[in-house]
Amino acid sequence: MGRPRDESIDGLVVDACAQLLGEIGRAQLTRQRVARRAGVSLPAVSRRFLSVDDLLLAVASRPRRQRPLPETPGDFEPYLVAVVGDLAGDGWGLGRRGAAELVAAAAGDVRIARALSAAEQAARREPLQVLQTAQDKGHLAAGLDVGLLLDQLIGVVCYRLLWLGEEMTGADLTQLVKHAVSQ
Repeated sequence: MGRPRDESIDGLVVDACAQLLGEIGRAQLTRQRVARRAGVSLPAVSRRFLSVDDLLLAVASRPRRQRPLPETPGDFEPYLVAVVGDLAGDGWGLGRRGAAELVAAAAGDVRIARALSAAEQAARREPLQVLQTAQDKGHLAAGLDVGLLLDQLIGVVCYRLLWLGEEMTGADLTQLVKHAVSQ
């Protein structure tokens, strides 16, 4: 029986892969570079990840940051600003290039696409519940589709990040959320 697997190495390796993906892109990404960045041996990476695509799968599968829930249903706007910034901005911790590279990897690998979709679906659950509660308490219009609202907000931020190469500031996100929820 071998020694127990050190799970802290997994996290170091996946974080290093995410950083490098944003810095050098997928074409230059190797397990050796990831090992060097993570400060671990190449065999440690190779035992865990058989290929660069396996590393990208692990990056796509990472859970997104969780935000503290608003104290009252009426406090949903600042929460929504933070969540939209996380889900659509740099919630992946990849920056613009890394996010684009991960989406491109998902387009070419069904495993990565499924993992990325599952992670994003999981990240949407709580904000949708917060929006539904705000709507139930009368803080949002009764007929509003809260899923569509969240998707619209994230879509704007993704468009700016991935297509225009612009990151939105907190003030931009606040204005966007205020505009969207006032409709």
